[in-house]
Amino acid sequence: MGKYVIITDSSSDLSKEFRLENNVDYAKMTINWTEKDGTTREEFASIDWDVLSIKEFYDILRNGIRIFTSQITEENYLNTFVPHLEKGEDIIYLACSSGLSASLKTAELLAEGQLKERFPDRKLW
Repeated sequence: MGKYVIITDSSSDLSKEFRLENNVDYAKMTINWTEKDGTTREEFASIDWDVLSIKEFYDILRNGIRIFTSQITEENYLNTFVPHLEKGEDIIYLACSSGLSASLKTAELLAEGQLKERFPDRKLW
């Protein structure tokens, strides 16, 4: 195996410093909720808390609003995986359990389909 990158997802608990030091990237899940005024919000689930602060996140919950997570979209996987594959990096993907999210199935379908066709010399585990 040549040069590789480790990619995880928003369910991981790795600090930004650790990810930078160890060449770990992540694919972002999304979170969504409906404000009391009926406005629907959707944001990336950032493990660096740079979209919503921890306080903002828990204030939403304290106000009785449920936050839902969504699986990683095909587009988001491609936006995360393709730049690494284009640089000639293989990918080791450490995902949220398939029992908790359908995201892994989407990643598997991409890895065996269009990514394998587009990057036949790259490996995606």
